[in-house]
Amino acid sequence: MKEDIRSKLRREFSEPITSERQVVYILVEIRKLLELNDDAEYFPALTFYCDWAAHAVMDKEGAKRIVRRFNEWQRISDEARLSGIEPILDQHLKAELDETTELRRFREQLDTYLTRNQLDSSVAAERLKWRAFVEFYAQVIEACPLKCSEPGLPYVDEVIIKFLDLRGINPDDFSVAIQWSWINKRTGHESRTHAFF
Repeated sequence: MKEDIRSKLRREFSEPITSERQVVYILVEIRKLLELNDDAEYFPALTFYCDWAAHAVMDKEGAKRIVRRFNEWQRISDEARLSGIEPILDQHLKAELDETTELRRFREQLDTYLTRNQLDSSVAAERLKWRAFVEFYAQVIEACPLKCSEPGLPYVDEVIIKFLDLRGINPDDFSVAIQWSWINKRTGHESRTHAFF
């Protein structure tokens, strides 16, 4: 069964990534391989992003962890605004937020996992292939919120993403973007940040 999955993935990776359907199929097959190899716990980011492609709402621990990061960011921003100063994120939180919004761990773990399974990892290793993959992945998970309803999150309990195609606006290489947005529960205002690919 594992070799059948690898064979299917080899066929899929032999073609350029051109559709949401293709991205979903790849991630479902990778998720099966993670389960069969019993190594999902060693690739938590990859497992999370595979799962996100197959669920309308994500509210398991990985999603909660991301929502908590945005809650903390909003708390720091609101407190700074009330004090009349610029918000300053500690380096650890900033690194976690950058890693999340730029899908860094997803990319790293996808690259490692494909290589480990003797599969073409260029979709993660090469910038233009990764950009094409992210374009369709973002459209798959668009409007599928990350939620955390646990007590103690006074600012943010849901984060959604939106795919932005800026190729007609931005002539440079970074014309595909993911917009992360959330509603501040205290003010009702929407906040956003963007990652460009």
